[in-house]
Order: sequence, then structure tokens, then C-alpha cells
Amino acid sequence: MDVFAHGMWAYAIFHKKKYVWTSALFGVLPDVISFSIFFIASLFAGNVYRSPPPLNKIPKWTIESYNYTHSLVIFALAFLLIYLITNIKLQIQRNKVEQSMVYAD
Repeated sequence: MDVFAHGMWAYAIFHKKKYVWTSALFGVLPDVISFSIFFIASLFAGNVYRSPPPLNKIPKWTIESYNYTHSLVIFALAFLLIYLITNIKLQIQRNKVEQSMVYAD
């Protein structure tokens, strides 16, 4: 249920923005990343859980993955990377507009 809660919180916060679904995706991404490998491996092993599996059945690497994907440091690095990429794209667009204005004169 934590996955759905993250998605709903992201939707509730950003529901009036045009990128609401992107924010919902980023809200659930830490949970999806950490548990999807375990889920797929469990399916192939024939272990289907209708409720959360017992903690002793979840491998240690899944818990470690969960801890890393929910880390403030990882969030800060991802935020910084997205910020830099977005600003570089905006700068490129501004340069193109400025160049087209120079050539139009």
C-alpha cells in the first residue's frame, strides 16, 4: 500500500499542474525500483504472495535497495541532475531564440 500512498500524495500535491502524472510516477518510483526485482524473482520461483510477504522471506538486498531509494542523498542527487538537465535545455532554447532574432534583423 505504500506504493499507492506515494502516488496519491504526489497526485494530491501536483494535481493542478500539467506534469501531474510525472510527479505521481516519481512518487512511486522508489518503491517500484526496490521491490520489482524481488517481485519478478518471486513470480519465477512460484512464490505468489497475496499480502505482504513475511520479512524473513524478503532478501537483504531488497531491504538495502529500499533504504537507498528512500535516501535523502539519492533524492538530492536525482533532483540536482534533473535541475541541471532542465536548465541546460532551457539555455539551449534561449540561445536558439536569440540567434533567430539576430538573423531576423
